[in-house]
Amino acid sequence: MLREDIDIDWIKEHPWDLKDAKVQTYEMCIESIKKDGLFLKDIRWDELDFNKEQINNLCLIAVKENGLALEYVKKQTEEICIVAIKDSSYSFKYVKEQTPKICSIAVKEDIGALKYVENQTPELCLEAVRHDGWALKHVKNQTEKICIEAIKQNPSALCHVENQTEEMCLIAIKKCPWEFSSVKEQTEAICLEVVRERGLSLEFVKKQTEKLCKEAVKENGLALEYVREQTPELCLIAVRENGLALEYVKKQTDEICREALRQNKQAIIYIEDGKISK
Repeated sequence: MLREDIDIDWIKEHPWDLKDAKVQTYEMCIESIKKDGLFLKDIRWDELDFNKEQINNLCLIAVKENGLALEYVKKQTEEICIVAIKDSSYSFKYVKEQTPKICSIAVKEDIGALKYVENQTPELCLEAVRHDGWALKHVKNQTEKICIEAIKQNPSALCHVENQTEEMCLIAIKKCPWEFSSVKEQTEAICLEVVRERGLSLEFVKKQTEKLCKEAVKENGLALEYVREQTPELCLIAVRENGLALEYVKKQTDEICREALRQNKQAIIYIEDGKISK
């Protein structure tokens, strides 16, 4: 039941009671939505004779206070939508007419807004992934250019690429070798690049070659732990890079042990009895 005693002074103290006021005035509406923009839903527009400027002003005040009030704006303008989105990126889903400017601002505020964009243009998608590569997961039509730009901005975006190319994978692992785990097809070039950047990545290489293993232990001798077929040459390269790699040598020789000690005297703890001459 509507109450006659609710006036502007009451609304200043009890803004949530706007819905119960028998008579709503422009000033009462302003006081209410200044406290919580979502009270915009309680304005009985059909009973009020507000002009266009007043209506627009009320809506602006509401979305400035709470962007989600956009849900209750009947006549949206680009300005109102932008103000709402800047307050709350989630309000983008309530935008009735998505203009390029609104969409651009929305994805800059929150990459998740891209999934609500009805018309994802290549330009908008490029802008989004250049701002945050992770936005690629919301791109409906992935082009090679969009994917590359996304990976350049954030190599972790590789895991969201539907059709990976060798170039994309190389860009990603050069920036962050740990992204090797997202590579769908391990080519020799990709594997070489990753072990040159981080030798220990040899652990995740499906098909090892002597060349790959050599590059891995050159970068980090401890990668010897993941070499499936050790050779004396590989072991020597490994212990010369890090004497402690002797721990992973399956067949110790006098030469390998001496090279390990030369690099790091602490390698002595890994020397097997009788493997080094006095």
